[in-house]
Amino acid sequence: MIPRSVPSFVALVALAGACQRRPVPLTETQQGAIADSVRQADSKIWQSLNARDVGAMLGFYVPGNELISADAGMIYPSRDSLEKSTRAFFGSARTVLMVRDQQRIAVLAANAAVATEAWHGIVVDTSGRSMNLSGAYTAVWKRVPEGWRIVADNNSYPVPEPQPAPGPAKRAH
Repeated sequence: MIPRSVPSFVALVALAGACQRRPVPLTETQQGAIADSVRQADSKIWQSLNARDVGAMLGFYVPGNELISADAGMIYPSRDSLEKSTRAFFGSARTVLMVRDQQRIAVLAANAAVATEAWHGIVVDTSGRSMNLSGAYTAVWKRVPEGWRIVADNNSYPVPEPQPAPGPAKRAH
């Protein structure tokens, strides 16, 4: 149908706008359920991190170039670049123990949420040197057919100097 006058066109535009679906606000119960499901997915990442299971951890990120990640001043513009860095880091780690101190989940929509966390931990590399770490982490989660996945994240922490490996015990004379 082609409108023949300006008033007809305006009415057609107004009708089209009125017919578009507006998002229905989420109830507190819905927001709580979404936050719980994101919290569960996030907990699995922490478990895989401490198990040094890079494959399981990266399984919670969207594939390919949909992902952007920032970590300690570096930007990883794809999942492949993040995977390369993560595998290198965990390949040199003998022990990883990370603990989440605080967590806040902000539900943005039925299919989007943001998790912000404070954390601390220790990493011992294969030579026995340890690094005490602490920082803040934010992840943007999106619900996709496979479940909740991270589309963007930022991990901020000071990069510590590695501590020397413990030497042999000294004997008292």
